[in-house]
Amino acid sequence: MNKAIAKYLLSDFSSRYGYDVGYIENMADISPGAFYRYLLCTPLSSYRKEVPAKSILLAKVVATRHFDCGPCLQLAINMAREAGVADQTIHGALTGTRERLSDDEQLATQYATAVVEQNAIELVDLEKLIVARWSEAALTDFAVAIAFAAFYPILRRGLGHAHSCDPVIKELAAKIEKESSIAKGNMTSMAGAQ
Repeated sequence: MNKAIAKYLLSDFSSRYGYDVGYIENMADISPGAFYRYLLCTPLSSYRKEVPAKSILLAKVVATRHFDCGPCLQLAINMAREAGVADQTIHGALTGTRERLSDDEQLATQYATAVVEQNAIELVDLEKLIVARWSEAALTDFAVAIAFAAFYPILRRGLGHAHSCDPVIKELAAKIEKESSIAKGNMTSMAGAQ
């Protein structure tokens, strides 16, 4: 793939998800060899066969948060939203308030947390639950998702382009609060009209 086509695809990706691809474009300009090898590994980052998309995307959100890169976390959130994951579910996964999550989503977020925190004891039990719930191949889905959740933030940080996740989480919480207030106001107006 030539550089012009690759940059066009990056621009399209940036527009679709609101993601700053400047660090990748910079790599293309100063280290074309690294850039082309980067392009070869990116299809693997979206590999998924056994686990439902929403569960994998929540695992990515949780794992990305661990590596504290605001733009990467926002990308993971936008991808989860695109797949139909509600903001309240995403916020629950990020804050550990898992009662809003389905059983599959809870398992996915617990597993991602155990992997990034290197909790070997918890991982043994969670791996058994994943294999029983989906299959042994499901571990590959999670391993790839979590590994790439680390890869991009580390690459951004190494290239001097990383920012903290905290503002992203605060904006998500504010959005949920605002939507909740609007919904309560609408319910109050409807009740008053009756």
